[in-house]
Amino acid sequence: MQDSENTIERDIEKEMELSDESERSNMTKKLALATIFAALSIAITPIASMIPRIPLWGIALFDPVSLFWIIAFLLGGGWVGLVTMSAGAVALNFFDPTPIIGPLLKFVATLPLVVIPWLGVRSSLNGGTRAPISKIPILGRKLNPEMSEGDRLSKLPVYLSLMIPAFLLRLVLMIPLNLVIVPILWGLDDVAFIIGYTLVLNSLQTIFDVVVPYVTVYPTKIFKHFKLW
Repeated sequence: MQDSENTIERDIEKEMELSDESERSNMTKKLALATIFAALSIAITPIASMIPRIPLWGIALFDPVSLFWIIAFLLGGGWVGLVTMSAGAVALNFFDPTPIIGPLLKFVATLPLVVIPWLGVRSSLNGGTRAPISKIPILGRKLNPEMSEGDRLSKLPVYLSLMIPAFLLRLVLMIPLNLVIVPILWGLDDVAFIIGYTLVLNSLQTIFDVVVPYVTVYPTKIFKHFKLW
């Protein structure tokens, strides 16, 4: 009996060790993924600097930097996305024509497109069992409760239904920020002009930020082979 109990304890300890090693390995992979995509987002900066910008404002009509941030998020999850964004935004200060302000605005604008989908597909403990966290009907249908968070987000209806509120939150953040920053730095005080351009620019950028990463990651099977969540 004692030998049996000792054997069970050793098996449990071995399983715990394997689990710890697996978690450390996964964390190492996530850190590597975040580092690689942060570097890629910086490498693309020269191209971004050649994109036409609004006169007297300095904001690019389109910025591909955030595409790498969101691709990193789709592959590695929320932690990877946030680390990639943070590292990328800090490094951008050495290349952006509007240091500090430009990278900060880019970070804030992209943040909802990572945080909202991440929170939307997370699971919560419900009576001791894992269940979909979202109360939105479309997210609660035809989704296996055991499906990983990354796999849930790969479903196009789920992806789009979460990116819509993310886009709205982006506008809620960016319009007040531009109304404050633009007059101070560039001397433009036409409220209608600032709001209008903020709406147009963020709408166009969001379309690219939502469509390009999705098409790049999911239909190409990149997610299937390299997903970390």
